[in-house]
Parts: sequence; C-alpha cells; structure tokens
Amino acid sequence: MEIVWSPRAEADFLRDIAFLEENYGRKVAADYMAQVMNTLEKITNEFVAYQLVDETKNIRRCKINKHKHLYYRPFEDRVELVAFFGSKQNPDNLNL
Repeated sequence: MEIVWSPRAEADFLRDIAFLEENYGRKVAADYMAQVMNTLEKITNEFVAYQLVDETKNIRRCKINKHKHLYYRPFEDRVELVAFFGSKQNPDNLNL
C-alpha cells in the first residue's frame, strides 16, 4: 500500500527530527524515525484501524509515542499522512 505524505505532514516530521537532533542528539532522532516507520507499517496493515477523529474527512489518529500522534486518512489503495501533532499541544491548533 502506498504512503502519501501531505506537505504539512512532511514539514511536521522534518521539524520534529531537527528539534530532536538539536536538543537530544542523533540517537533520539533515529529512535523517533524508527517509531514512525513502525507506526506506518501498522497503519498500512488492513486489519488495524485507529481512532476516527473526523468522520466527514475520514481522518484517524494513532499514537506514535507518548509525545506524538499521527493523523492520517486511509483509502483503498493508499494512506495519506495528514499531520504529526504533539500530545501536549493545544488541540484547538490542530486544524485538520
């Protein structure tokens, strides 16, 4: 199944990696990348469905770790990554 990154998801991910490398080092950034890749494997599995957060847009949320959630939209042939969002951020700022 194809994974399509929205411009926002790509920017969020790159910003997260840069922040982690700068503040915590390459190992922490690499661990985060591995967590994201593991999450992507899970959401592309047809048998796994995560919490529906926007029914009209069919957007779901899954937890990457205790600090980050991934918002995505599943389709029959692909998964669109919508945004990465911190669990401590104000949900009113999410704007999906």
